[in-house]
Amino acid sequence: TSAQTNSDAAAKQSIGNAIRTCGGAGQTIQVHAGQYDEAFDNNTFYRNGGSVSGTFPGGASESNRFVIEGAPGELVEIRPLQEYAGGVFFNNLVSWVTLRRLVLDSRNQQGSTSNAWKATIPATHWTLEDVEGRNSRGSVLAMGDDSPDPRSCDRGCFHQFIRVNAHDVCPGCTTTQKSFAHGAYVGCSDNTFTGGSYHGAGHGIQSYCDPGGSIAGNPDRNKFYGVTFHDNLSVGLGLYFGSGLEVVNSLSYNNQGAGIWAQANNVLAYSNTVTGNSGAGLSCNQGNTSDTKNNLSVANGGSEFEDCPASSGNGNIASSNPNDFFVSAAGGNYKIGPAGSPAVNGGVTLPNVYPTNVDLEGLGRPPAGGFTSGAFQFAGSAAPSPNIVARYQADGNATNSGTGGSALNGTLTNGALANGAPIVSGNSFVFDGVNDVVIVPGNSALRPAAIGMSLWVNSTTPPAT
Repeated sequence: TSAQTNSDAAAKQSIGNAIRTCGGAGQTIQVHAGQYDEAFDNNTFYRNGGSVSGTFPGGASESNRFVIEGAPGELVEIRPLQEYAGGVFFNNLVSWVTLRRLVLDSRNQQGSTSNAWKATIPATHWTLEDVEGRNSRGSVLAMGDDSPDPRSCDRGCFHQFIRVNAHDVCPGCTTTQKSFAHGAYVGCSDNTFTGGSYHGAGHGIQSYCDPGGSIAGNPDRNKFYGVTFHDNLSVGLGLYFGSGLEVVNSLSYNNQGAGIWAQANNVLAYSNTVTGNSGAGLSCNQGNTSDTKNNLSVANGGSEFEDCPASSGNGNIASSNPNDFFVSAAGGNYKIGPAGSPAVNGGVTLPNVYPTNVDLEGLGRPPAGGFTSGAFQFAGSAAPSPNIVARYQADGNATNSGTGGSALNGTLTNGALANGAPIVSGNSFVFDGVNDVVIVPGNSALRPAAIGMSLWVNSTTPPAT
């Protein structure tokens, strides 16, 4: 936290110094690889056990944002090594800020309300893109409106969360403590979640507008497009009170409550897959006016569609047999496998506009007819053939989904990543070109008389030829 030159070209000793000396509307601060013992609130910058005062700057508009980003292809982890202000980023003053390609780890922030990131009104219009948040004692992401009433949702936050991975809340907590810590807690309206994964939390995401607030039942208008929720202590996605919420092309599995709990009114739920949850697949709160089409609910512990509108003619499919639908439910691959699955062409035609004209992975859905029920559009050959012994989807790990099973699981080594970020959107491995590798144990299944291999490669520095 020593004094730094104001020159944009001069390297800074810390992220905080860069923010204080160079941050502001229209500015971008790029951070190189490393682990940073820092945290930031409205007017204090914390580092190495100390702090310095200063104003955290914001942007001015969508086209004039203040951006803090990790350098492409480099792993930037912000992990405060001791208790600071209660989180890595906390702000309730500035708007139009973008965080990109950062890991926010708050494992050492053990205050009861610590978060990896928190913004409350009047701080609005933040964007988190290709960000990983983890190990917070409170919810990893938290946003809300503390005036005139907490959680009244009568004002919009207008935040965007693009391919965010929020997971493993409240390490070492009791079950009761963890149940109140979520991947994301949303207490204000007009937020959009696109892609990403929320797991190892109380709820994956809880969108909660207090019906006792100053404007009871005020619209939430929160949107969830192509989001994955799994292995949470309670509900995958909980939509409580309010109205005007949308969940499309999302996947919710192996949660201990419902896959999607649509308690709010007028929820639009299109083309979602819910499976293997201990509670209901999709719950519509006693027959409210939810608009549900092309949802696939399979092998959940409770009702597949609880209190939802009648399924006849709306493309919703309920089943107790995952083998009729998925490539490998046991292997965590919920794409449509059997060509004869009832999900193939089982959906009704939806508008040919985003988000209903694509699936969870961005595969186009037909403009007329041929819609597959669920989050994944059947592409004609989704299932691996019996001879594919090793298949790696890079869905946050190097797990094998081929017929060779877990004996061929790989290990990410020397900093290799498996979530696509920060290079591309979607699943892929990311290597630094030096020593990053995925190590797979030797196995006779990998040494047949003849072998075939298929892979996709993209380089940030392509060869000159």
